[in-house]
Amino acid sequence: MTALKQSGRVSSISLTVTISLLKKFSAIEGPFSKLEELVLLSQHNVPLTFPSTFRCGPRRRSLRSTAGATFPALRSLRSTGVTFPALPQLLSSSLVDLQLLEFPIIGFFSPEEFATALSGTIQLQSLSLGFLSTTTSYVDVPPHVSSPLGERVVLPALTCLTFRGTIRYLEGLVARIDAPSLRNIEITFFDEMIAAVSNLFKFIDRVETQKSYRRAEILCSEDVTTISLTQAEVSTYPKLKISYKPSIWQLLSMAEMCNRFSKFISGVEDLSIHATRPSSGQDHYTYCGLWEKLILPFRGTKWLCVTGNYSEDVVFALQRSDKRRASLLHALHKVVIQGPEPCHAPLRASVETFLSLCWPSGHFIGVEFNPLWINSRTGTTSRYA
Repeated sequence: MTALKQSGRVSSISLTVTISLLKKFSAIEGPFSKLEELVLLSQHNVPLTFPSTFRCGPRRRSLRSTAGATFPALRSLRSTGVTFPALPQLLSSSLVDLQLLEFPIIGFFSPEEFATALSGTIQLQSLSLGFLSTTTSYVDVPPHVSSPLGERVVLPALTCLTFRGTIRYLEGLVARIDAPSLRNIEITFFDEMIAAVSNLFKFIDRVETQKSYRRAEILCSEDVTTISLTQAEVSTYPKLKISYKPSIWQLLSMAEMCNRFSKFISGVEDLSIHATRPSSGQDHYTYCGLWEKLILPFRGTKWLCVTGNYSEDVVFALQRSDKRRASLLHALHKVVIQGPEPCHAPLRASVETFLSLCWPSGHFIGVEFNPLWINSRTGTTSRYA
């Protein structure tokens, strides 16, 4: 604390924050004119609130103003479990990296207020926003979220966006910002059904770099379902992760997401699916129907790789589609199946049935089987030598 009292000479602050330490911050006066990095980590299991008196500058009359920030040289602000009532005073035009993680959505700025606070961060390159999981729907927090939209805030230098929270908050935020240079997007939704994501769709569609996806990877486990989209030779992808229990809701939500984002994924040529069947028994035919709905938007897929003990269900979904003469993957050239040896025989039978349905129409597909060995102790998989 003695060093912090020399505010004009401090360029970097990195602290593990306790309740007693927060009380001492209230007595510190500025200005921190040379501070470039501020990193705060809560030592407690509950979020801590940084004192609003730690402003080191004149009080600003309006949250909508970003001029005259408290830390004019601040380039990096990273906070985990520590909230800032006076956050707008910390956001200067020199800010490059902003990470606000593990804080409650209740009491945080509305999407409109947060977007306004970002309006002066013209050099911001990386933005990470991660709320604590809550059972309270954002529909109850706060009512002014549905206020009329004004001119969108442009973040010209933003290249990386990471979000963990509710769909409703993200929809409100991305409706109010533009990030024309955005390359990497990673989104994790809480346990909720996919509702309207029209603003997210429009937000991504406004980003010129987020076009022409050629590769897609779908990961599905008992706890999480993830889809990653990448361009052919560029590390640019939106990554949408949904956490659900039971697993059936994960698949249903991801299927809805893929259907709404069909414009972005219809050109995917290389599709990889890694799916692990949940330990509890589930309805085989229900899951096949969900896989069928999930794969449907990937109409341009030429190469399909399926891994995990869900492989038979995925192939059966293709088989059901062809029986109705509505092939999901009509452009498919090759299928690669990777799975544990015990599932190999029934899996072969399902693949052969699927191929036999394609042959009458002159659609010939190459198939490659790569058995996996599962370590019974760790649960990890690897290919046979």
